Amino acid sequence: MNRPMDWAEDIVERLASFADEQRLVDQAEKGWRAWFVNEGGTIEGWRADDLNSKFRSLMLCFKSALLPYPYITTSVGLFGPNGGDIGQYRRITLLNGDVNDDYLEIDCTKSKYQERHARTRQRRA
Repeated sequence: MNRPMDWAEDIVERLASFADEQRLVDQAEKGWRAWFVNEGGTIEGWRADDLNSKFRSLMLCFKSALLPYPYITTSVGLFGPNGGDIGQYRRITLLNGDVNDDYLEIDCTKSKYQERHARTRQRRA
């Protein structure tokens, strides 16, 4: 007899395999860096080499008001030199492996980030 969650475990396993086969996380890492190249090397004062990234999530959306078809979002967090969160990159992949869209969100300019961290250092001194 099938356990009630066998179908869900099967879906998760298949999605994990798909993500590995399509190299979704690796492609997202390349994707956020490509934005900097396409924008002439800097965005909001940042260069790609100024930032560190960390995988955040892979999410399946099977029903949405945004898009009329299912997709997977790969999310990567972007962090400044002192580890402060400055934004994220999201890549939308269709279930056939095609990239639908991607988004780079920079929430903090380099100058604001530096000001904030300079004030933090002064308070600690």
